Amino acid sequence: MASTKTLGQLSLIEHRRELRCRELKVSGNKEALMERLKQSIIDDEQDPDTYLFEIEPDTAEIWKSMKEQIKEDLKLVKDELKNELGNKLSSIESVVFGLKKDMDDYKQQLRDEVTELRSRMVEDVDSQIQVLRNEMKAGLEKKQYAGATVTEMMGKTKPPVFDGSVSWSVYRLQFEAAAKVNRWNTKAEKATVRFRIYLRFQLAVYC
Repeated sequence: MASTKTLGQLSLIEHRRELRCRELKVSGNKEALMERLKQSIIDDEQDPDTYLFEIEPDTAEIWKSMKEQIKEDLKLVKDELKNELGNKLSSIESVVFGLKKDMDDYKQQLRDEVTELRSRMVEDVDSQIQVLRNEMKAGLEKKQYAGATVTEMMGKTKPPVFDGSVSWSVYRLQFEAAAKVNRWNTKAEKATVRFRIYLRFQLAVYC
């Protein structure tokens, strides 16, 4: 869109443009160009002080203005995107922090449950072991008590003295029966008793 300017408002470039349109010289400084243009207006029988020039917009200025406007718009868009992205990042960080806290709480809960379960298992195993120990101890004591009772009830049975009145095979059966009652389980015990009986027999024969 064209604008209007007075002679004194024209720039150097605009002076030269107007002079070129009037087919006048464009050399010289701004004062010379202004005086030359003023004389041309007077020659056209018009007042140079009130004469208005229609100035077409300069393409370079338009592009410069557009570039500055685009630059400002881009800066605004960039700032808006930056703020929006910052808000979204903050929201994401908040969500991630919440999830991390939930995971830490869940891990701690699992640790506590595992610790409690382990403690229970240890207690149960210890309790079962103690029960088994008590049962084994009670069974052993009962067995020992029963063995001692039977022995006490049966008493100590002395084997008969071998005096030659019966055969050795008969005497051996009598001796084995006495050894079983007296719980002579080892060969050493039996041999000791037999040796004592043999000595008694020898004494009885020779004395």
